[in-house]
Amino acid sequence: SFYAIANTTYYLFVDGRSTQGAFQLTIDLSSGANCNDPVPLSIWPGSGMTLLGTNVGAGADTTSQNCGGIGQDVVYQVDRQGVGALKVDVSVPLTNYNTSIYARSVCNSQNSELACQNLNGNSAAETFTLPNVNATVFVYVDGSAMGGGQNFGTYGIVLTP
Repeated sequence: SFYAIANTTYYLFVDGRSTQGAFQLTIDLSSGANCNDPVPLSIWPGSGMTLLGTNVGAGADTTSQNCGGIGQDVVYQVDRQGVGALKVDVSVPLTNYNTSIYARSVCNSQNSELACQNLNGNSAAETFTLPNVNATVFVYVDGSAMGGGQNFGTYGIVLTP
């Protein structure tokens, strides 16, 4: 996943082991700027994913009920297929700022917060696990000033079902 810049041409290549075959390609241009335009993701058991992005110039400043957050944030609408845990990790090698991460069951309701983590340090290894997810959750990638460091930059978030 990456931010597309207006009036920029992108080339997409579809490749595989055979010379032909059917495939399905879905392109979504959601910005993740707020609850009106979260980035939609479907995740299946046994198929984790890494989200790469930036909160520079991202959405409005929302905050976690319990973990703060003062930077601009990106909102992911995660549809967990099947029932089970969903682990959310900040990838330290892929993140260059002081993050705060949190999850909600209702996107724009601070009172619906399910989990959060803010270890108060630049590129800290924030992580949490939602034990029994069988529906949509909203995962926020935010920035924090607690503990030093910048509250904006590029990130890598790992989702593991």
